[in-house]
Amino acid sequence: MSAESILEGLLQVRDVLVAKALAEAISVSGPPGDPSRLPHRSEQYWLQTFSTPDVSPEQMRNFLAAFQFVRETCDYGEAAALANKLIGRQHFEPSIDIAAMAAALRVVTERRAAQTTAAAAICMFAKPHAKVFTMGDVHCYSARLSLWALSDREGPPLLGVPFHEDGWEAEGSYEATDYDAYAQACEGVVNGLRGVASFENALKRYTDYLESVQGPMRSRETTPLDFVERRLVEKLMAVEGWYIRYWLENAVQIGRLAPSDEGIVISRAVPRRPQDVFATDLAAKFGY
Repeated sequence: MSAESILEGLLQVRDVLVAKALAEAISVSGPPGDPSRLPHRSEQYWLQTFSTPDVSPEQMRNFLAAFQFVRETCDYGEAAALANKLIGRQHFEPSIDIAAMAAALRVVTERRAAQTTAAAAICMFAKPHAKVFTMGDVHCYSARLSLWALSDREGPPLLGVPFHEDGWEAEGSYEATDYDAYAQACEGVVNGLRGVASFENALKRYTDYLESVQGPMRSRETTPLDFVERRLVEKLMAVEGWYIRYWLENAVQIGRLAPSDEGIVISRAVPRRPQDVFATDLAAKFGY
């Protein structure tokens, strides 16, 4: 099962994967006070929360728990203080400040484990005008494939393992996470999607939805189009990563859809609700 065949398989089902990414993006982007997903909160709630330097320890605990970033004992007061300090700063450089935040969060967690994923998410919500990409285990499948496609490497990509140094680890060095290598891969995904009709259509549908609901993502001054685009791209990377793992781990023919995804298309209706993204009822089909 070659990297080339996986790339071809993703292209074959791209429209379906884009539709799923759009559905997920809309489902987590309701108004800040939307109670429909409680105990989980809308991403717009977290954008609003991290817009001012008064994040409380309880809010930080809920944030880290909701996204399962930190699965160990953490000093939430110290973590909130770190976030507030970041929010209050004018200058922000992702390649420097995400690593600094990750190192600081590592100190306030029990096992002193790497916290790059949590740091990137905090920075993304706190600095929406900066080019920040959130990280996740499943995203790494898509990111690594993108990085491999952009490189001149002849060997297969190390799918599904954390990034380290330039993103191509030697065996046994999978403990560290390098944000810069991951961001480079994400940039490749973004650039590859610009001009793709299905993605551009989905991005338009997403912005239409955001303009129809209250919240910080309604304004392009608060959240520029680049931010909205990255949120949709990251949802697509998660879907692609899921499929790469699905094909690899289940010996399923590359390019074959999971039974639950067969027949999915983006409906012609402007998606004012998550259920309007697909012609069939999204809540019944995917449990949203």
